[in-house]
Amino acid sequence: MNTKSAVTALIQGEKIKSGIVWATQIVDMTAGLSQGEKSGAEKVIRDLIRMIGYESILARRTTRDDVWVDVEKDLDMALVMVNSGVCREAAYHLGLALRRATSISSRSMRFLMDQGVL
Repeated sequence: MNTKSAVTALIQGEKIKSGIVWATQIVDMTAGLSQGEKSGAEKVIRDLIRMIGYESILARRTTRDDVWVDVEKDLDMALVMVNSGVCREAAYHLGLALRRATSISSRSMRFLMDQGVL
C-alpha cells in the first residue's frame, strides 16, 4: 500500500459505508409499506446498491487492491435478495459489506497515521 492508494481507499471506504447505511435504512423502512409503495422502495434500493457497487469497482481499480472484490460480492448478494422478493434479507449482506468496507477504511487510516499523513 502506498499513500495515494491509502487515501483513495479511505475516501472510497467512507463513501461506500455511508451508502450502505442509507440502503440498509431503506430496507428496514420497507417493512411498513403497502405493496405499491414497497415496489417503489425496492427500485430505489436496487439503484442505490448498484451505485455503491460502482464506487467499490472504482475503488478496486484505482487502488489496485482486490480486497474490494468481497465488498462487491456482498453488494451483489444484497441485490439478488431484493430482486428475489426478500428485500429484508438484503440487510444481512449489506451488513457484511459494511463490515468489510469499515475494515478497509480502518486499515488505510492506520497506514496513513503510521506514515504521519494523518
